[in-house]
Amino acid sequence: MTAKPEWEKFKVGELSTTRWVNPDCQQLTTVSHVAHIETAKRIFKDGKINSGLIFDKSKLNTERILVAWLSPNHWSDGFRYGNVRFNYDWKTLIANKRYYWVESLAYGVKACRILVTDEDRSDILEEYDPTRRDGPWWFDEINDNHYWNGNYCLEIMIERDVDIDDCLTIDFVNHHLQFCNILPLHCEDCGRSNLNAGKRLISYILSNSYNFPRKKFLGTINAEKCIKDDVVYIVRLIMESLPDYIDQYSGDITSDSDVALPLAKSILSYYSDEDKKNCEKLLSLFDSADEFIKTLEKLCVKRFRVKHLYEEDYLS
Repeated sequence: MTAKPEWEKFKVGELSTTRWVNPDCQQLTTVSHVAHIETAKRIFKDGKINSGLIFDKSKLNTERILVAWLSPNHWSDGFRYGNVRFNYDWKTLIANKRYYWVESLAYGVKACRILVTDEDRSDILEEYDPTRRDGPWWFDEINDNHYWNGNYCLEIMIERDVDIDDCLTIDFVNHHLQFCNILPLHCEDCGRSNLNAGKRLISYILSNSYNFPRKKFLGTINAEKCIKDDVVYIVRLIMESLPDYIDQYSGDITSDSDVALPLAKSILSYYSDEDKKNCEKLLSLFDSADEFIKTLEKLCVKRFRVKHLYEEDYLS
């Protein structure tokens, strides 16, 4: 008798007949890659999520297969993978690909792994057919909908680099207080909130000059491109927290000074690295907190290439 495929133990359940969504049959529309702050900085600089070798207990850790990791999982008690989340459309990501079952691994919650690739990997892996509805991912061809069993951790291994220009949105999440997939006992981001992470990454974006996926941070007001409300909120938090670093301003630099923008970028670079001492030194060169804030407002408008920073300016 042929043994049943391993994935049948994680089969998607029944569709709910009410508004209540059954945990074992959730609609699969997006997946995300979550990264620690320093890794996210590199992703922004590279313009992509770089695929890499597999180093854990996977059966593929002896193969020269490079993958990027994505998942539909949302961890309400905090993510173990970092604070910065890159969200992708599921249908677009898997279109015209091959799918292979890799394995299940027993963590706190069992993880089911599926490889999505352009390559023929049938010599080492068993092909996975999501239309059969006998595993943790089901594709309902008739209604063109995808579902997954949310009682388990579904890990999607994409065999290629993943461009961040292709993501739907970028947002920030809480890092788990204790658990981390990289450095469980020494991770500096453990317990870091989504807002704290947002301040660090937005500061990093503002302090640099390289291209970044600007449109992911923009919305529309009165048919004009504007910075999204949640990003403006983070900028406001930066404006509120930075001036508190010093008690007295001793310089003469104003927002109209030629060096104001370069100086603000340097301050934000140190702020992103949580280097309070150097932030204090450079902040003190401004004439006042107000002049620094006005400079930061100018920098935001310039970096995001919008007309205004605040919503009321678009509506006036």
